[in-house]
Amino acid sequence: MTNDMRFNEYLFENQTITLQYEAFDWQDAIGEAARLLEQVGAVTKDYYEAILKNHEDNGPYYVVVPSFAMPHAAPECGVLENGFSLVTLKTPVAFGHEEHDPVDTILCIAAKDRKSLNEDVIVQIMNMLEYEPSTERLRMAKTLDDLRELFAEIP
Repeated sequence: MTNDMRFNEYLFENQTITLQYEAFDWQDAIGEAARLLEQVGAVTKDYYEAILKNHEDNGPYYVVVPSFAMPHAAPECGVLENGFSLVTLKTPVAFGHEEHDPVDTILCIAAKDRKSLNEDVIVQIMNMLEYEPSTERLRMAKTLDDLRELFAEIP
């Protein structure tokens, strides 16, 4: 991922998007997000296991706002290059977060090192989360065109 690429451009260019996935549970939902990153060579199989271990050790801290999770693991846990995957769930699942469950949107992040996800990317993601209709429209997206329209509106 080049430094000037937006995270949503990465999603479309690398086809790391699954819409309306029918997950059995939170592990399955994260598994789909990690599989997309593994498929494009951004992470190894170890990355998924590391995310599960993070959850086991620290709880669902990555469920950052209602219905939205950003699972990730440390760079040394199988990250080969920076990457993002987006999974929306047909039916929300519980991640065990007291305030923000159930989750229906997962943005999985892989960072090659602690500084490689520059401030611009973090700002892009925060703008998306702060843009009020975005989480609802992400949840409802049925096509890639639905997503493109949404991302075009986000500041």
